[in-house]
Amino acid sequence: MESPNKNIEKALDLPPDRVVKEIVQKKDVAKSRFEKGVDKDYNKVRDNLFDLLDSSKDAIEGIMSVAMAGDQPRAYEVIAQLLKVSSDINKDIMEIHRKMKETSKTDEVKSVTNNAFFVGSTSDLAKMIEDQTKGVKKVSSKTKEIIQNENDDSSGSSRGD
Repeated sequence: MESPNKNIEKALDLPPDRVVKEIVQKKDVAKSRFEKGVDKDYNKVRDNLFDLLDSSKDAIEGIMSVAMAGDQPRAYEVIAQLLKVSSDINKDIMEIHRKMKETSKTDEVKSVTNNAFFVGSTSDLAKMIEDQTKGVKKVSSKTKEIIQNENDDSSGSSRGD
């Protein structure tokens, strides 16, 4: 579809409109292999940490029964160490959640649209157009016809002759 300014540009022999539009769209496409790998690693680490937490719970229960039966100080020391390890595992789980959340935040792309508009009076617009056309070479009607014929020929050559 031609822009509405195209006819005006042709009539005034102006260069094409130089309005710049920059659009960055949010990435909704399937995740890249890297992102899928990060998600897979995150899930694996998380599962491993939960398995370690379950194992440490079982170990604590076993050592508790040994410590109560024998009243040995070393058994209670081992329980204290296992409790510390369990606490560290819980902290690690929370840390990977925090890091994963930060990682997913940086992956979001914000949508940006830049449009250029002319703000001013009609006399300002006329002056701007005049300034732009000073450096433009005037094209005779014969040259326009030649250019038009070349454009018609190039669009017609894709017919499969």
